[in-house]
Order: sequence, then C-alpha cells, then structure tokens
Amino acid sequence: MSSKIAHVVTPTHAGMTTISLDASNPRRGHVSIPTTKTPLVTNFELFIQLESGNELVTRVQKNSKGERIAMVAFQPRLNDVEPLGEIIFLIDRSGSMMGPRLTRAKEAVQIFLRSLTSGVKFNIISFGTSFVQLFPESRDYNAETLAVAAAAVKTMSANMGGTEILPPLQAIFKKAPQPKYPRQLFVLTDGEVKNAQDCINACRAAADTTRTFCFGIGAGASTELVEGMAKAGNGNAVMIGNNDRIDDKVLEQLGYALLPAVTNISVNWSGADAKVSPSRHGPTFGGRQVVSFAWIKPDISDSEVLPVRFKATTPLQDFDITRQVSLKDVTEGTFLFALAARRLFDEFQNGVSFAHDPATGKLRADWTDEKVKQAMISISLETGVLCKHTAFVAIEERTDPTQGNMLLREVLKTKTGSVQTKNNKGGKYGFQVMDYSSGSDGEGGVIDNIDDFLIDTQQSTRRSSRSSSPRGARLGAAVDQTYMASTLNSMMNVLGSRRATTIETDDLDNDEDEDEWEDKAEKKPKSFFAAREQQQQKGGAAPDARKSQVAPKPAAAGAVPPTRPSSAVAPTATTAAVPDSVLTKMKGVIMNQTAEGSWTIADAASLFSNAENIKKALAAISGAPSGAIAELVFATALVCAYFEKKLAAEKKIWQLVVKKARSWISKQNIASVDWTAKAAEFV
Repeated sequence: MSSKIAHVVTPTHAGMTTISLDASNPRRGHVSIPTTKTPLVTNFELFIQLESGNELVTRVQKNSKGERIAMVAFQPRLNDVEPLGEIIFLIDRSGSMMGPRLTRAKEAVQIFLRSLTSGVKFNIISFGTSFVQLFPESRDYNAETLAVAAAAVKTMSANMGGTEILPPLQAIFKKAPQPKYPRQLFVLTDGEVKNAQDCINACRAAADTTRTFCFGIGAGASTELVEGMAKAGNGNAVMIGNNDRIDDKVLEQLGYALLPAVTNISVNWSGADAKVSPSRHGPTFGGRQVVSFAWIKPDISDSEVLPVRFKATTPLQDFDITRQVSLKDVTEGTFLFALAARRLFDEFQNGVSFAHDPATGKLRADWTDEKVKQAMISISLETGVLCKHTAFVAIEERTDPTQGNMLLREVLKTKTGSVQTKNNKGGKYGFQVMDYSSGSDGEGGVIDNIDDFLIDTQQSTRRSSRSSSPRGARLGAAVDQTYMASTLNSMMNVLGSRRATTIETDDLDNDEDEDEWEDKAEKKPKSFFAAREQQQQKGGAAPDARKSQVAPKPAAAGAVPPTRPSSAVAPTATTAAVPDSVLTKMKGVIMNQTAEGSWTIADAASLFSNAENIKKALAAISGAPSGAIAELVFATALVCAYFEKKLAAEKKIWQLVVKKARSWISKQNIASVDWTAKAAEFV
C-alpha cells in the first residue's frame, strides 16, 4: 500500500481468516485462510482502510507470456462531506397512470422532496405525449422551491396522453450539468414505448454526466425499457407491482443518489496499448474507488516508465495528478489481468468498451462482432475468467475404461413455464406447475407423491391415463417411469407441494400440435404480478412471494433439480409492519418537515400525547434554554426518536428525513444538552 494501513476486515469470512499487520512495515499486512477449514462457498471480500485517502496507487503485473498490465487506483476520502448534486424526477402522467398508480407516485414524490438536503438542485418533469418542466432550470433546494414543488405535485393528474419518454430525455441530456453537481435522473413510468432502444442509447450516451434510476409500475411496464435505461445509465432498476408501495423503493434509491461524488474523472495513459478499461469514467459515489487498467505495448522495455495522468473533482477539491509508473517494479501473476478481464467483458456486453462508439453504443468501424468475440475468447483463455463465449470443461483422465452400453437421455425442454420432452417411443408429455396455493376453484390438487401418478410404459402401445386421485391431479403420459419419477420428484423437492394442473398428450406427434398442447393447458399468467391480479379477479387469495420461498426437500440421489431462468424476477412482497393509520400519521409528519429539516411542537404532539406534556418535559431538562429555537430542537429530536423506536420497519421511508433533521439539530449549537438522549427518554 502507498499509505499506512489503519484497519483490515473481511465481512464474508471473518471466522475463517487470520489477519495480521506487519509491525516493521505499516504498509504491509498478511491475510491467510487455512485449507482445513470449510471450502469457500461465497465470494471473498476484504476491506482495507488506509490512514490517509486521496492517494493514487499504481501497480504493474506480468504474466507467464511476458504480457504486462498496469493499474491505477484512486481512493477518495469523503468523510462528513455534504453531498452536492442535481436531482431530476421524470414522472409519467400518461392516461394509463390514472387512479391509484399516480396517487401513490405523487405521495412518493412528496416524501422524496422532503428527503432532499441543502446543497442539492432539483427539478420535476412530467411527460406524456409532450412534457412539462416545473422549473426552466434546476433550482436550489430551499423552503421556497419546496413549497412550489409540493403544490405542483399535489395538482398533478394523468391527462397528458401517450407515453413519449425520448423527447424529455433528450432535453435533459442536452443541458450540461453544473460542475460539482453530478446529475441523477429518476424515471417513473408504467408503459411501453416503441423506441426503447433509442431511450437506452440516450442514457448510455449521457452516462458520463448522468446516472439514471428507473422504476417500472405495474405488469404493463416494459422490462426492456426500465432495466435497459438503468443499466446504460449506471443506475438501478426497480419493478413495482400494481399493489406494491412505491415510496419505500424510490426513497431507497434516493439514498444511493444522495452520496458525495467524484466527478469529471479522466485517466490518460501514455504508451499503453489500445485496450484500456474502462474506456470512460462516469461519476462514482459514496467513496468508491476509481480504478483504471491498461495493457502495455510490447515494444516498451521494462527499463522505461509509463506516464499516467489522473484528473477528478470532489466536493472538497480538484485533483490533477501525474505519475511515472516504473515498469521495473513489476510483479509476476495474473490477478490484475483477471480483474481487468472481468470489467472488460461487462463493457463489451453493455456496449461501452473501447471498441464501441460512446454516443450510440454500436461497434466502431474497425470492429466487428466476430472480432469482439475472438478478443473475448482470447482474453478469457489467457486469464481463466469466463465470458459468454467460453466455459469450463472437466476432463477425467483414467486408465481403466468403463464397460457398458451408451445410454441416450434427452434434456428437459422448457416452454412457457411448462415442461415438455419426448419418451423413447417419440411421444411427448408435459405438465404444468401452478403456484396457486390458496386456490379454491377445484382445479388441480396437491401432489404428495409423484409415483402415484405415473404409469408403467413397458408396453409398446402409446396411451394416456388419468389418476383416480380424489384431489383431481392427473398426468397423461407415455413415459419411462424411473426417469420421469426422478425428474418430477426433483422438481417437487424444489417447488414444495403446489397445486398442479396437467395436460394429456396422446396426439401431440409433431411440432405443429404444440399450439394445441398449450391451448389444452390452463392459461398461465406471464408474470408474478399478472398471476396475482388474475387470482384476485377470481376471488381467491393472491400467490404470496414469501410463501413460495419454501425450504427444498433433500433431492433424490442423482436427481438434478431445475433452476429458475436467469430472466425471472423474484418478487418481494411488501407488507405494512404497522397499521395503516400509523403509516398515514407518519407520512403526514414527514410532509410537515421544513426544507432545513426541523419539526414543530405540533408535529411532535401528533405522535405523542399533547403539546403541553412536551413543553413540560422540555422545561424539566437541566440546562435547556427557553424559547422558540429550543422548542424546535426538542420537537425535532422527539420525532426522530419516535421514528427510530416505534417505526423501525419503515426505515426506508424516514431515514433520509431523520438524517436531515439530525444535521439541522447539530447546527443549532444551543446549550450542552444531549437532545437525542433526552428525546429517547421521553419516547
């Protein structure tokens, strides 16, 4: 390390590791994992805290082929820095947002506004067929602008026609952000657009200056648009069900946005190869390290130096550092190569590598898809880091051959949520698992033992059969019993006991009959949200995402349980941990917070008994002054204590306003009173 090591910890493997610092060299430490301990089953994370920050660290490494790679890392020190930034909320007001969706979105924006802090500029833009800006330019956050924004949000309605999101995006990105004010864009929409790729490209082209968070509301929201824009804009995507709350999800992402940032980052390598990763740097937040890798040209000798220039802006100062990286100080190994390869593969796949045009995300003229593929394969083979074109293959070497006949076993083919395959006679069979554990319409039943529903198919005649089970579950099949039992039991071990519907497959002899096969099955919803809405329309209980997380039973020997497709979304059920009346009261108090962060005695009294009791408690505090400021400070401390003590389950909603409130209290500097402790005693 270039600085003294202050602290080293591994949160993932604390009980397995031995960590020691070198007493003779405070810049060096040692971490070991005994081989006799439990094997590593999760990623190993190691956090190293240095005594000083804002330093540029350089490293050079050479692999067995003589290839070299250089790394430069900058660790900003941003402790106790008030965040600066520009927050823009882009809200969909098309006709489809009418009703509860817009109501909940407006409530989320109101709390969002109270969660902002001084030092932040903000704006609200509504869009539909056209778009409207609250302010011509983003304004400083203060009492006046908060009042204007809150009043405007209150009168919003879903009356702006269709969903045209590209024009407001282009208008936002066309304006350059102000220095030291990294721009954060929050997009909230419930629709689907025809030009999704254009919207994604716009976010990608602006990723150097704007981080995009995207929220999709309801089952109709386009996953391609929401996730694509967020990924291209280096932000996060959140899909929200029709009946899910919006406020906690929006405010959780706002917490990430209101972190101090390093902006205007550039790393210029002189004498490096064309391969540099990342090819461009967007803002980094929350004290995250800035890292850049460069492959060194072969014609540069080890006796030379490699100049690198680093430039960046933090809320505290500007940095312009030039280092001469000595190629003599090189270590043998592949660690840096592996780190660089992993990042480079992500850039290739996301269209932001050195081979791509930064404006469109398309390949440059001198690059083709095949050239990218070969480059990824070459780097993967050199570093041992997998990419989408490579895979690990295990080869068993032994001298004694295995005696026996070759067996053919086909892999299950998944189609629209149902399982389909062929038996050794060419016939098809299928079944469908439905997660309607509370259904009461008599369709299907609970399968406890798959073997009860299988048929001996040693006969050459293809046939179908129905079980006489009183629960009504049935399988129609002509299958190999042992193979089917192993497969289905493996699936049931993962899924647990579920209601199931099945179909008969007597006549499905060719691919043209697959549509008929699907028609015979009960129509299966395309998503969790759609399934929940469909079941609620029938009058039954909605499938509960928490209930579906059942503990799997031990799988049968040799059985390979199926896995969830990578594109599947695992929804999280949102349940109010406190009564609705208390939530309403909490949100009402949040709405009353001033832009500076304070609350009044009346606000605190709405959570406790009455104002007189609060004033008496204040008067009884030894050393506490009298007057309006003391009342504001004590009332604000009481609200914070109440939220923390009584409403811990709603922390995502109130944590930012409480943070702002405590910051305001600390700035008042009135008397030597521990207001936090006194408020906690009162609560």
